[in-house]
Amino acid sequence: MKLREMGFRDYYHNYVVLEADALTEECSRAVTVKEQDCFILCSSFIDGDGSLRFHVLSIGQEWHDCEKGLCKEEILGEFTPEQLAGLEARTVEPTQRMIDKNSAFLAGKYQDVPSHLMETRENTLLDTIRDDFYPDVVKAGFIEEAGIREYDMRLCRFSGPFAEGVLLEDSQEYAAGTVLRTLPYSFGSEDHRLLVVFAGALSSENRLMYERLKEQGARAGVCLGSYEKQELN
Repeated sequence: MKLREMGFRDYYHNYVVLEADALTEECSRAVTVKEQDCFILCSSFIDGDGSLRFHVLSIGQEWHDCEKGLCKEEILGEFTPEQLAGLEARTVEPTQRMIDKNSAFLAGKYQDVPSHLMETRENTLLDTIRDDFYPDVVKAGFIEEAGIREYDMRLCRFSGPFAEGVLLEDSQEYAAGTVLRTLPYSFGSEDHRLLVVFAGALSSENRLMYERLKEQGARAGVCLGSYEKQELN
Protein backbone atom coordinates (compact mmCIF):
# COMPACT_ATOMS: atom_id res chain seq x y z
CA MET A 1 0.00 0.00 0.00
CA LYS A 2 0.96 3.64 -0.30
CA LEU A 3 2.34 5.39 2.76
CA ARG A 4 -0.60 7.82 2.61
CA GLU A 5 -2.98 4.88 3.12
CA MET A 6 -1.36 3.88 6.39
CA GLY A 7 -2.52 5.06 9.78
CA PHE A 8 -0.49 7.34 12.03
CA ARG A 9 0.49 4.50 14.39
CA ASP A 10 1.73 2.38 11.49
CA TYR A 11 4.71 4.65 10.99
CA TYR A 12 5.06 6.95 14.02
CA HIS A 13 8.14 5.63 15.84
CA ASN A 14 7.62 2.38 13.92
CA TYR A 15 9.60 0.84 11.07
CA VAL A 16 8.60 1.10 7.42
CA VAL A 17 10.40 0.06 4.23
CA LEU A 18 9.58 2.19 1.20
CA GLU A 19 10.36 1.70 -2.49
CA ALA A 20 12.02 5.07 -2.95
CA ASP A 21 14.00 4.75 -6.22
CA ALA A 22 16.01 7.95 -6.82
CA LEU A 23 15.39 9.32 -3.32
CA THR A 24 18.12 7.02 -2.03
CA GLU A 25 20.64 9.31 -3.75
CA GLU A 26 19.93 11.85 -1.03
CA CYS A 27 21.55 9.42 1.42
CA SER A 28 24.83 9.31 -0.50
CA ARG A 29 26.61 11.68 1.87
CA ALA A 30 26.30 9.13 4.65
CA VAL A 31 26.55 5.80 2.78
CA THR A 32 27.58 4.47 -0.63
CA VAL A 33 24.50 4.23 -2.82
CA LYS A 34 24.43 1.82 -5.76
CA GLU A 35 21.94 1.85 -8.64
CA GLN A 36 20.07 -1.15 -7.25
CA ASP A 37 19.62 0.46 -3.83
CA CYS A 38 16.00 1.55 -4.29
CA PHE A 39 14.60 0.89 -0.81
CA ILE A 40 14.81 2.88 2.41
CA LEU A 41 14.04 1.83 5.97
CA CYS A 42 12.46 4.72 7.86
CA SER A 43 10.93 5.61 11.15
CA SER A 44 9.36 8.98 11.97
CA PHE A 45 9.34 11.68 14.61
CA ILE A 46 7.84 15.12 15.28
CA ASP A 47 10.38 17.92 15.02
CA GLY A 48 10.66 21.14 17.04
CA ASP A 49 8.18 22.91 14.75
CA GLY A 50 5.59 20.16 15.24
CA SER A 51 6.15 18.79 11.73
CA LEU A 52 6.21 15.05 11.03
CA ARG A 53 9.54 13.92 9.58
CA PHE A 54 10.74 10.55 8.30
CA HIS A 55 14.35 9.64 9.06
CA VAL A 56 16.28 6.97 7.18
CA LEU A 57 17.91 4.24 9.24
CA SER A 58 19.28 2.24 6.29
CA ILE A 59 18.90 1.51 2.56
CA GLY A 60 18.95 -1.64 0.46
CA GLN A 61 18.11 -3.56 -2.69
CA GLU A 62 14.93 -5.40 -1.63
CA TRP A 63 12.04 -5.16 0.79
CA HIS A 64 13.69 -7.81 2.94
CA ASP A 65 17.26 -6.65 2.34
CA CYS A 66 17.41 -3.06 3.53
CA GLU A 67 20.14 -2.79 6.16
CA LYS A 68 22.99 -0.96 4.43
CA GLY A 69 24.14 1.81 6.75
CA LEU A 70 22.26 0.43 9.75
CA CYS A 71 25.54 -0.04 11.61
CA LYS A 72 26.33 3.68 11.27
CA GLU A 73 25.38 5.84 14.21
CA GLU A 74 24.15 8.73 12.12
CA ILE A 75 20.83 8.91 10.35
CA LEU A 76 21.25 8.63 6.57
CA GLY A 77 18.70 11.28 5.62
CA GLU A 78 15.34 12.90 6.35
CA PHE A 79 12.19 13.31 4.26
CA THR A 80 8.89 15.09 4.59
CA PRO A 81 5.53 13.26 4.40
CA GLU A 82 4.88 15.00 1.06
CA GLN A 83 7.98 13.38 -0.44
CA LEU A 84 7.03 9.87 0.65
CA ALA A 85 3.21 9.83 0.68
CA GLY A 86 2.83 8.28 -2.78
CA LEU A 87 5.45 5.56 -2.33
CA GLU A 88 4.78 1.87 -1.81
CA ALA A 89 5.43 1.02 1.82
CA ARG A 90 5.47 -1.99 4.13
CA THR A 91 5.78 -2.12 7.89
CA VAL A 92 8.46 -4.47 9.21
CA GLU A 93 9.25 -6.10 12.53
CA PRO A 94 12.42 -4.39 13.76
CA THR A 95 15.64 -6.13 14.67
CA GLN A 96 17.43 -5.14 17.85
CA ARG A 97 19.92 -3.15 15.80
CA MET A 98 17.08 -1.14 14.24
CA ILE A 99 15.56 -0.49 17.66
CA ASP A 100 18.88 0.58 19.18
CA LYS A 101 19.69 3.02 16.37
CA ASN A 102 16.20 4.50 16.30
CA SER A 103 15.95 4.79 20.09
CA ALA A 104 19.22 6.70 20.29
CA PHE A 105 18.11 9.10 17.54
CA LEU A 106 14.68 9.73 19.08
CA ALA A 107 16.15 10.29 22.54
CA GLY A 108 18.27 13.10 21.13
CA LYS A 109 15.35 14.66 19.29
CA TYR A 110 12.98 14.58 22.26
CA GLN A 111 15.27 15.48 25.14
CA ASP A 112 13.76 18.96 25.50
CA VAL A 113 10.13 18.05 24.76
CA PRO A 114 7.86 18.38 27.84
CA SER A 115 6.51 15.09 29.16
CA HIS A 116 2.90 16.35 29.04
CA LEU A 117 3.23 17.00 25.29
CA MET A 118 4.77 13.57 24.71
CA GLU A 119 1.80 12.10 26.61
CA THR A 120 -0.62 13.54 24.05
CA ARG A 121 1.38 12.01 21.20
CA GLU A 122 1.33 8.56 22.77
CA ASN A 123 -2.45 8.52 23.16
CA THR A 124 -4.19 6.75 20.28
CA LEU A 125 -7.69 8.07 21.02
CA LEU A 126 -7.27 11.17 18.84
CA ASP A 127 -5.30 9.67 15.95
CA THR A 128 -8.16 9.93 13.46
CA ILE A 129 -8.40 13.73 13.92
CA ARG A 130 -4.66 14.46 13.80
CA ASP A 131 -3.24 16.48 10.94
CA ASP A 132 -1.26 14.23 8.58
CA PHE A 133 1.74 16.57 8.49
CA TYR A 134 1.49 18.20 11.95
CA PRO A 135 0.33 15.48 14.37
CA ASP A 136 0.01 17.83 17.36
CA VAL A 137 -2.74 19.64 15.44
CA VAL A 138 -6.20 18.13 15.96
CA LYS A 139 -9.77 19.12 15.12
CA ALA A 140 -11.80 20.77 17.89
CA GLY A 141 -15.53 21.37 17.49
CA PHE A 142 -17.50 24.46 18.48
CA ILE A 143 -21.29 24.38 18.74
CA GLU A 144 -22.51 26.97 16.24
CA GLU A 145 -25.87 27.77 14.63
CA ALA A 146 -25.66 25.05 12.00
CA GLY A 147 -24.28 22.43 14.39
CA ILE A 148 -20.75 21.47 15.34
CA ARG A 149 -18.04 23.13 13.26
CA GLU A 150 -14.44 22.02 13.68
CA TYR A 151 -11.31 24.17 13.74
CA ASP A 152 -7.63 23.39 14.08
CA MET A 153 -6.23 23.25 17.61
CA ARG A 154 -2.61 22.70 18.60
CA LEU A 155 -2.80 20.08 21.33
CA CYS A 156 -0.70 20.96 24.39
CA ARG A 157 -1.66 18.63 27.22
CA PHE A 158 -4.24 16.41 28.88
CA SER A 159 -5.80 17.35 32.20
CA GLY A 160 -8.10 14.69 33.55
CA PRO A 161 -10.77 14.12 30.85
CA PHE A 162 -9.81 17.33 29.01
CA ALA A 163 -7.63 17.66 25.92
CA GLU A 164 -6.32 21.21 26.04
CA GLY A 165 -4.64 23.37 23.45
CA VAL A 166 -4.58 26.59 21.44
CA LEU A 167 -6.92 27.60 18.62
CA LEU A 168 -4.95 28.02 15.39
CA GLU A 169 -7.56 29.82 13.27
CA ASP A 170 -10.30 32.33 13.97
CA SER A 171 -13.68 30.80 14.77
CA GLN A 172 -17.00 32.65 14.70
CA GLU A 173 -16.52 33.84 18.28
CA TYR A 174 -12.85 33.40 19.16
CA ALA A 175 -9.54 34.56 17.74
CA ALA A 176 -6.59 32.36 16.92
CA GLY A 177 -4.44 31.88 20.02
CA THR A 178 -7.40 31.34 22.37
CA VAL A 179 -6.89 28.56 24.92
CA LEU A 180 -9.38 25.72 24.44
CA ARG A 181 -10.42 22.99 26.85
CA THR A 182 -12.17 20.14 25.07
CA LEU A 183 -13.80 16.83 25.91
CA PRO A 184 -13.79 13.73 23.67
CA TYR A 185 -17.04 12.34 22.31
CA SER A 186 -18.19 9.84 19.69
CA PHE A 187 -21.37 8.86 17.88
CA GLY A 188 -21.09 5.20 18.76
CA SER A 189 -18.16 4.55 16.47
CA GLU A 190 -14.54 3.96 17.40
CA ASP A 191 -13.56 7.41 16.08
CA HIS A 192 -13.50 10.13 18.70
CA ARG A 193 -13.89 13.87 18.17
CA LEU A 194 -13.28 16.83 20.48
CA LEU A 195 -15.92 19.30 21.65
CA VAL A 196 -14.91 22.70 23.05
CA VAL A 197 -16.34 23.12 26.55
CA PHE A 198 -14.36 26.17 27.68
CA ALA A 199 -12.65 28.82 25.54
CA GLY A 200 -10.42 31.57 26.86
CA ALA A 201 -9.66 32.46 30.47
CA LEU A 202 -11.79 30.64 33.04
CA SER A 203 -14.12 32.73 35.16
CA SER A 204 -14.56 31.77 38.81
CA GLU A 205 -17.80 29.98 37.93
CA ASN A 206 -16.25 28.14 34.98
CA ARG A 207 -13.22 27.21 37.08
CA LEU A 208 -15.49 25.47 39.58
CA MET A 209 -17.31 23.67 36.75
CA TYR A 210 -13.98 22.70 35.17
CA GLU A 211 -12.72 21.16 38.41
CA ARG A 212 -16.06 19.44 38.99
CA LEU A 213 -15.95 17.84 35.54
CA LYS A 214 -12.44 16.59 36.22
CA GLU A 215 -13.59 15.03 39.48
CA GLN A 216 -16.62 13.44 37.81
CA GLY A 217 -14.42 12.15 35.01
CA ALA A 218 -12.03 10.58 37.49
CA ARG A 219 -14.89 8.83 39.31
CA ALA A 220 -16.24 7.55 36.01
CA GLY A 221 -12.81 6.39 34.88
CA VAL A 222 -12.65 8.94 32.06
CA CYS A 223 -9.13 10.32 32.19
CA LEU A 224 -6.85 11.23 29.28
CA GLY A 225 -4.07 12.44 31.57
CA SER A 226 -3.32 14.07 34.88
CA TYR A 227 -1.02 16.98 34.10
CA GLU A 228 -1.98 19.86 36.41
CA LYS A 229 1.30 21.50 37.41
CA GLN A 230 0.71 24.85 35.70
CA GLU A 231 -2.02 26.91 34.13
CA LEU A 232 -2.34 26.64 30.36
CA ASN A 233 -1.86 30.08 28.81
